[in-house]
Amino acid sequence: MITNRIILPILAFELTLIFLSTISFGQTTKDRKFTDNQWLSDLDSMVFFMKKTHPGLYWKTPEETFNNQVNQIKGEIPRLSDNEIITRFCNLVSLVKDGHTLFMGSNISEKYFPVRIESFSDGHFITAVSKQYADLYGVRVLKIGNYSSAEVFKKIGTVTSGDNSNSELYWSSRNLTMNSLLNGLGIISALDLLTLEIINKNNEIKTFSIKAENYPFKDDPYYNWFWHDNAVPDKNYLNLVSACSDNPPLRLKTFEKPYWFEYIEEQKALYFCFNRCENDSKKPFSDFIKNLWNTVETKKPEKLIIDLRNNLGGTNSYLQPLIHGIIRHDEINKSGHLFVMISRKTFSAAMHCATWIERNAQPIFVGEPTGAAPNHYADPKIYELPNSKLLLFVSTTWWQNGLPWDKREWIEPELKVEVDSKEYFNGEDKALEKIFNFIMKQ
Repeated sequence: MITNRIILPILAFELTLIFLSTISFGQTTKDRKFTDNQWLSDLDSMVFFMKKTHPGLYWKTPEETFNNQVNQIKGEIPRLSDNEIITRFCNLVSLVKDGHTLFMGSNISEKYFPVRIESFSDGHFITAVSKQYADLYGVRVLKIGNYSSAEVFKKIGTVTSGDNSNSELYWSSRNLTMNSLLNGLGIISALDLLTLEIINKNNEIKTFSIKAENYPFKDDPYYNWFWHDNAVPDKNYLNLVSACSDNPPLRLKTFEKPYWFEYIEEQKALYFCFNRCENDSKKPFSDFIKNLWNTVETKKPEKLIIDLRNNLGGTNSYLQPLIHGIIRHDEINKSGHLFVMISRKTFSAAMHCATWIERNAQPIFVGEPTGAAPNHYADPKIYELPNSKLLLFVSTTWWQNGLPWDKREWIEPELKVEVDSKEYFNGEDKALEKIFNFIMKQ
């Protein structure tokens, strides 16, 4: 549960330290770009900035455990490769258990593997891939490098920042594209080659090798390719959006827009797809929301469905007209008439939106548990480490969107729907179907 200064079992962190300290793969210290003193300087400046900036640095990990980790890294630096040091740095930052406190930017890894592996209820599957490996799209992954896919997701989770296990799982797929982290964790031995054991569409077990490529988006430190495009670090790729472009599911109908809505006659429902909490210069959010409520008043839908499943956040100051509108419309703001769709990607300002709706209305949440807690840290400051130029993001603000005693780590959906691979790749939407079935039974 989320609370200030929760004391987690020390053993878990000691095991993590032991696990990391026993790894020594790939790059040798002779191949390093940076000296011991440069890495030690980066570590000191990184820790100083974190302690100065984050208002609750030890809310999940005790200060003693955090400092012990710092001292252990200092002692290990002379015998570690650059990749192993970057891996240790990411592990240290992940101990904060805050999805806004993390490393970002192209300098985390010089090269990336253009394949996206995601976790479903029935295993791990390739959901996007460079077109040069088109045959791998949609296949199940059994092994990644030297380990099973399940073991790899556990390992990569130790260097992935997240508010909870749901957002950690979401961002793990991004970190799995980085050859630095895969090498630093011992998942791969060869720096530029990722070996995958997969089950192909003929139900045959095959082994494929994917070559690491230079990062193609030097001007994109925020990984828009990952969270915005649901893609891979490559300019030519296959993903669900391109695979079902002729007949996309409703949620992907106008995927590129931050927000849009459509009236569904059969269910007498207004479906509002809210992909990003940002302002579209062509259609400001305030004007869009006026149009939405005008449609509610003219069409008189019996239900409103707000889809936040693909919303990683943005700016929460845009949300007020939506929340106020829900409060004012009694025909929507009552039990069984307002549905909010959520997922592991529902995070940051989108989490604010979900929490504010929960506090002020009577929604039914549908889908997966959210990627953040109602109360969480956010609004990061950015600091560039002096030598490696790694970009460190550190939260500055505690957002108490829920009640002070709300210790939940996420919003649990009333109508829970786990996504399996068959549903995903067929472009189905069981969560939306569940809402429609619920409506029909009323």
